[in-house]
Amino acid sequence: MKLLYWNKALAWKEWRQNSLRFWGLFIIMSLTPVFSAIFTLALGALYPEAWFNGGAYHANTWSEGIALMVNSGDNWIMRTLVPILIMVLAVLIVAEERSNNSLEFLLATPVSRREVLSTKFLLGAGVITAIMVFEFLFMLGLNICLPAKYSIGAAGEWFLLTTSVYLAIFALALLAASITGNFRTALFAAIIFIYFPRILAEILGELFAAFDLYPGMFLIPYRETLAFWANHLTLPYYLDHYCYGQLNVWAVLLIILAAIIFYRLAIRFFEHNQQERNGQALMLANSAQILKVGTSILLAALSAIILAGILQIKGWPILLFFVLVYFLVSALFAFVYRYGDNT
Repeated sequence: MKLLYWNKALAWKEWRQNSLRFWGLFIIMSLTPVFSAIFTLALGALYPEAWFNGGAYHANTWSEGIALMVNSGDNWIMRTLVPILIMVLAVLIVAEERSNNSLEFLLATPVSRREVLSTKFLLGAGVITAIMVFEFLFMLGLNICLPAKYSIGAAGEWFLLTTSVYLAIFALALLAASITGNFRTALFAAIIFIYFPRILAEILGELFAAFDLYPGMFLIPYRETLAFWANHLTLPYYLDHYCYGQLNVWAVLLIILAAIIFYRLAIRFFEHNQQERNGQALMLANSAQILKVGTSILLAALSAIILAGILQIKGWPILLFFVLVYFLVSALFAFVYRYGDNT
């Protein structure tokens, strides 16, 4: 089975339709590693006696921003803003196609749904990778030609980890967009998907503490273990805690593998989602039941956590309250669905 379904005509259409967004992403991603360095070099050449960041200009002053970024990940644009923009881009290139009904026109041509989504992913992922490669080569060239406060190894580690995380975020957001064509719903789903492990760990930790399932001596180690795995399953965690010299090659490979899996799942869902006009969420055979059960558990868990915090009690009363709320919400869902079917 082919993994990639590249269509040149579709790729050209996607580029013309999204080129301004791609160039905008390039400009924002290049602010620190490219434009800031060039600006500082130009000022240093024109005004060598000027003060920069509270100190006199030196030959390696231009590299201070890059050094912070590649040594400790200390750059809010690349760590926080760019992942958000990548999520928005991935959702837009699918949701916008559905909202203006151009997807229906595309599918009327001899083009498969798989080719449509695959071309979107490959073009977007290619643009992100090309921008990161350009920035790495820029940093590499300046490091070779000029004194710098960062090493080539630091730039290489930062490039490998950051690029893999960006690609995984893009693929996961595309997966969310393949389930629903509504932009706001898809963006919300993308955020939930990306931060789901951390959210789930917080809820489980608070819930098990409210149930008093573990003695005090075991609760803290348990929550620390839960938080450890949740953090390592949350993609932004790797950007927030990046530090030069601590790169795990296996982590990078697993993140790339996750991106491929998200991409394949996105294609699978997109092929089965025919709801182009209204942008509703894709409903598979058992998805409605899964949604009802999941929502019931979530509301029961949040209610139990809140009650435990207000009354300052733990143990079986909270467990019984959790079960009661779960059955009440489930009964409410059953009534609403039955009433809706009858009407």
